[in-house]
Amino acid sequence: MDDYKQLISEKVKAEIENSIAKVLEGEGSLESIIDSVAEIVNEIGIKTFQEITSQLNENIEQAPEKNDIQKEK
Repeated sequence: MDDYKQLISEKVKAEIENSIAKVLEGEGSLESIIDSVAEIVNEIGIKTFQEITSQLNENIEQAPEKNDIQKEK
Protein backbone atom coordinates (compact mmCIF):
# COMPACT_ATOMS: atom_id res chain seq x y z
CA MET A 1 0.00 0.00 0.00
CA ASP A 2 2.88 2.37 0.75
CA ASP A 3 4.27 1.78 -2.75
CA TYR A 4 0.90 2.73 -4.20
CA LYS A 5 0.78 5.91 -2.12
CA GLN A 6 4.30 6.74 -3.26
CA LEU A 7 3.37 6.31 -6.93
CA ILE A 8 0.32 8.53 -6.52
CA SER A 9 2.37 11.16 -4.71
CA GLU A 10 5.02 11.16 -7.41
CA LYS A 11 2.46 11.46 -10.19
CA VAL A 12 0.62 14.34 -8.51
CA LYS A 13 3.90 16.09 -7.65
CA ALA A 14 5.09 15.82 -11.25
CA GLU A 15 1.83 17.28 -12.52
CA ILE A 16 2.03 20.17 -10.06
CA GLU A 17 5.63 20.87 -11.07
CA ASN A 18 4.73 20.81 -14.77
CA SER A 19 1.76 23.08 -14.20
CA ILE A 20 3.80 25.57 -12.16
CA ALA A 21 6.45 25.65 -14.88
CA LYS A 22 3.74 26.48 -17.43
CA VAL A 23 2.40 29.27 -15.21
CA LEU A 24 5.88 30.73 -14.80
CA GLU A 25 6.34 30.60 -18.59
CA GLY A 26 3.05 32.44 -19.05
CA GLU A 27 1.25 29.45 -20.56
CA GLY A 28 -1.23 28.78 -17.78
CA SER A 29 -2.85 29.99 -14.61
CA LEU A 30 -2.96 28.89 -11.01
CA GLU A 31 -6.51 27.66 -11.56
CA SER A 32 -5.22 25.34 -14.27
CA ILE A 33 -3.02 23.65 -11.66
CA ILE A 34 -6.09 22.76 -9.64
CA ASP A 35 -7.86 21.45 -12.73
CA SER A 36 -4.93 19.33 -13.90
CA VAL A 37 -4.31 17.83 -10.46
CA ALA A 38 -8.03 17.13 -10.09
CA GLU A 39 -7.96 15.28 -13.42
CA ILE A 40 -5.05 13.12 -12.30
CA VAL A 41 -6.59 12.34 -8.92
CA ASN A 42 -9.89 11.50 -10.62
CA GLU A 43 -8.12 9.26 -13.15
CA ILE A 44 -6.25 7.46 -10.37
CA GLY A 45 -9.51 6.97 -8.46
CA ILE A 46 -11.28 5.54 -11.49
CA LYS A 47 -8.41 3.16 -12.32
CA THR A 48 -8.22 2.07 -8.68
CA PHE A 49 -11.96 1.40 -8.56
CA GLN A 50 -11.80 -0.53 -11.84
CA GLU A 51 -8.98 -2.69 -10.49
CA ILE A 52 -10.81 -3.34 -7.23
CA THR A 53 -14.05 -4.30 -8.97
CA SER A 54 -12.17 -6.50 -11.44
CA GLN A 55 -10.43 -8.32 -8.60
CA LEU A 56 -13.69 -8.63 -6.68
CA ASN A 57 -15.38 -10.06 -9.77
CA GLU A 58 -12.59 -12.64 -10.13
CA ASN A 59 -12.95 -13.58 -6.46
CA ILE A 60 -16.71 -13.99 -6.87
CA GLU A 61 -16.27 -16.12 -9.99
CA GLN A 62 -13.80 -18.38 -8.17
CA ALA A 63 -15.79 -18.63 -4.96
CA PRO A 64 -16.71 -22.25 -4.11
CA GLU A 65 -20.21 -21.18 -3.01
CA LYS A 66 -20.94 -19.75 -6.46
CA ASN A 67 -19.73 -22.91 -8.14
CA ASP A 68 -21.95 -25.01 -5.88
CA ILE A 69 -25.01 -22.88 -6.70
CA GLN A 70 -24.32 -23.15 -10.44
CA LYS A 71 -24.03 -26.95 -10.19
CA GLU A 72 -27.45 -27.12 -8.48
CA LYS A 73 -29.16 -25.37 -11.41
